[in-house]
Amino acid sequence: NAFIYGDWDQETQTFDGGLDDLIHELGSNYDYSGSPEDLKAVKKAVAERDAILEFMQGRVGSDAFNDGVPTLQKAWELYVTKLESNKRMSPHYISRAVGRVERLVKTLAVQLGGNLEAGLARPLDTITHEDADLYVKNLYRRVGGKGLKSSASVGRELSIVTSIYNHAEKTTMANWPVAKRGLNPFSSRRKNLEEDHVQNIRRGVTPKLGRRPFRPEELEIFVSEYLPRMNEEAQLITLVTMHTGCRIGDAVGLMVTDYWGGDNDDPIPFLKFSDNEIRNVTKDGFGRSVPLFGVISSRLEAYLDERKAFLQKTSPNLKDAPLFPRYGRKDGSGSGSASQIINKHIHQLRGDDKRLTIHSFRHTLQAKFLYAGANADHSSYIGGWRNEINKGLQTKYQNEGIPLEDLLESLTKAHSVKNWVRGGVDEKMRNWQSLT
Repeated sequence: NAFIYGDWDQETQTFDGGLDDLIHELGSNYDYSGSPEDLKAVKKAVAERDAILEFMQGRVGSDAFNDGVPTLQKAWELYVTKLESNKRMSPHYISRAVGRVERLVKTLAVQLGGNLEAGLARPLDTITHEDADLYVKNLYRRVGGKGLKSSASVGRELSIVTSIYNHAEKTTMANWPVAKRGLNPFSSRRKNLEEDHVQNIRRGVTPKLGRRPFRPEELEIFVSEYLPRMNEEAQLITLVTMHTGCRIGDAVGLMVTDYWGGDNDDPIPFLKFSDNEIRNVTKDGFGRSVPLFGVISSRLEAYLDERKAFLQKTSPNLKDAPLFPRYGRKDGSGSGSASQIINKHIHQLRGDDKRLTIHSFRHTLQAKFLYAGANADHSSYIGGWRNEINKGLQTKYQNEGIPLEDLLESLTKAHSVKNWVRGGVDEKMRNWQSLT
């Protein structure tokens, strides 16, 4: 210790001299106001100092030294604490996320230790790339042994495990040996898995399950035959998603005051999608106002007349009232319930084609915009697709105001198109090729 820290000074009650003091002078006390090259030299000196000290103390290359590195159990606890403190997530979504993390961590623990207790006790810095390789293989297996997951699904799960490790390392960084930092064995794997997924689809190993738009005849049948079988709120949620191209969570989370019916000065009705106590606009979406017309406008107006009349008798504050009370739940569970109801009827229509779901309404609007030749920027803006274009459009809308008249013109043009898929000509092409 004297070699490392120097001699103890009784008067100042500090160590004086020694290797630590010398390298501290050369590195940590360096003038940080210098050039970027000087700053790099400082960081290098400090890292070399720490590495030397850890080597002298037996902290590098020693399996015995990992008291400060968190175990898998500790990493799990830290990550759950992070999830539970996220105020942007509803209790329902937090519960689902915590459950998913538990499943992934326990699967890893059993693999690492042969049993749950031993695996959870493993320090993170003892997990190797070979362990991670085996874990990826294990993730492909579905619970109950029912087939294999796609590479894309495995990649998403692996990104959660990567985040658990990274969060634990970041939170306890001071306790990690320098030589063990930044060596997460699970990182940088998702990209390769996603590339494998694309290749597997091309080779036919994995079925192509990407959502597709409704064909015109499918949409006509759905609206005329299947939509009336739902309860009124589910019907209106479906019509909102069809008209605006929004995600179902955005439609379910609307409040009564998110609807504007128009007046003499501002006659265009619209729905406003924004964060509220039921939900945040979903999946990196953003707040926006979407003009209404046609069936959805008249039906919402009639529905809201009754809803407001009821609320005025029972609740003095319309601001806190969900537009669709059956599904607009604060615990976040309403989206799943509405999706289940709507998808049940879509499944009856689609048969075995798993690419047709409620999310297909979103793709249908995009296809309509494309075939109608309407403003493509308005298409992604109305649907709430976050991209570089819409970051600018959102700022413009808030500061200068994209006229609702412009959005209304684009949306009207899109919804007026009669055919928005290539299905007919593609089918003819396949038939012709089969004859030649």
